[in-house]
Amino acid sequence: MTMVEGVLARWIDRGTKFFRAVSKHPVIRAELLARGLTDEELKHGWALYTEINGLSSDMPARPAVPETAAAQAMNEIDAWDAPAYNAARAVLNVRFPQVEGFLFENLQASTGPSAVTGVERFLERIAALR
Repeated sequence: MTMVEGVLARWIDRGTKFFRAVSKHPVIRAELLARGLTDEELKHGWALYTEINGLSSDMPARPAVPETAAAQAMNEIDAWDAPAYNAARAVLNVRFPQVEGFLFENLQASTGPSAVTGVERFLERIAALR
């Protein structure tokens, strides 16, 4: 597991715990609302959380590609790009909008060979930021 995957896994785990606690314990939600957290912010957070976990409604089902080694690699990249992009956007949009703009200019999650070239472009841009 790479450092980025580890960070993403930690944030997903934290999000899971947060939304589980807020939904199961009215006292926690009431305390958060009393301290300024709005229903709109909770809805926005939930939308980001579901996208990070690959539950976005704008990702239609598609037929599987035959499992050659190249196809398997492409499928792994296909599965990686949307959640990784969504996680990066969610964090960067709030804290570093200029970086988010640079990383995602003319870049979106795609399928097949386009996903491979998109991830390559994404990684090149991250390297340029370093």
